[in-house]
Amino acid sequence: MDWGIPTAASLVEVTQKVKIPVVRFGGLRTGVHVAKALALNAELCSVSQPVLEAAAKGANETERILSGLTEELRNVMFLVGAGAIKDLTKNSCRDDWQDAEWLIARGFDIKSYARRRLV
Repeated sequence: MDWGIPTAASLVEVTQKVKIPVVRFGGLRTGVHVAKALALNAELCSVSQPVLEAAAKGANETERILSGLTEELRNVMFLVGAGAIKDLTKNSCRDDWQDAEWLIARGFDIKSYARRRLV
């Protein structure tokens, strides 16, 4: 079903309106998902489902999943030139056009996300 506020748009709206740390959870499955959420100003991310599924299989599987997530996040950071997690918010980022249209219609600034550069 295609209704409601898109997740990325919701994250942008919340982080532009509140001055408290924002946690992104739900639907995150990979290190790339985590990197995108952090780039959109989430302070913390939760990757519950893959970790819980792995935990049900044992400690080795849990360690494998967590190592994979960490490695994916490190790879994304390397590819965008982010030396630290906080640097992800300095990079240009984009999501799909529906999110952009939603944010523009609701009066949110999205140009700043496309114009970021690492210092």
